[in-house]
Amino acid sequence: MGGSLVLFGIGSDAPGGIFDGLGLTDGGGSTDPRYEEEIDAAEATLATDPENQEALLTLARYRYLSATTGIVTNPETGQREVSADAREQLDEAIDAWNRYLETEPARPDADIAINMAQLNEIRFDDALGQGDAAGGLAAAEDAVEAYEVAAERGGTAVEFAGIARYAYIAGLTAKGDRALQQAVRATDAEDREDIEQTLNQRAREAKQLSRELQRIVEQGDSGTGAIEDPFGGLGGGGSVLEP
Repeated sequence: MGGSLVLFGIGSDAPGGIFDGLGLTDGGGSTDPRYEEEIDAAEATLATDPENQEALLTLARYRYLSATTGIVTNPETGQREVSADAREQLDEAIDAWNRYLETEPARPDADIAINMAQLNEIRFDDALGQGDAAGGLAAAEDAVEAYEVAAERGGTAVEFAGIARYAYIAGLTAKGDRALQQAVRATDAEDREDIEQTLNQRAREAKQLSRELQRIVEQGDSGTGAIEDPFGGLGGGGSVLEP
């Protein structure tokens, strides 16, 4: 059963959190020296060539990987916790990615786009854990954009499911509907009927969460406590890309 199904809370062959899905271990260790070396080299290149696409991609990727070392799972609550330094690294990664897109690459790098989608999933969960509804909505919209870039190479069930989930949360219902159907078509034919039923249920939950986030923003209640995510309990605990 594909990763997109787990993305919408459908089945899994093995337990594991987001770090398993990314091929990484849970954070909490020191930054890998190789990350710092790659970051320093990329920044040195950009100091003289600020639109160097390769350097911008390298910076986005390794800022993201560096951030993961500051993300841990609380053994008592099961919730992910993001350090202040990790948040800064995530922001720097997003900045590098946006600068890369501003260079208008002929074919944006789909692999780094997936990294940026995963990064925004972390930002989304973290925002909900902090009670930051506006931040959650912004991260959801950024995740949609990153998944769309990745899907330009043809599109997989994972990518379409990612677009659908976060489009619904961001309030982009028509886009979510299109992506959901694309995710269904990208799964095995014999599974499609069951998958579509479950995805539609998950879509309703995502729309419910979107309404709640919008309500919190409109009423100015952000920051008053963690926001419940129907996909994974309180913000910060959901796993979105398990193997």
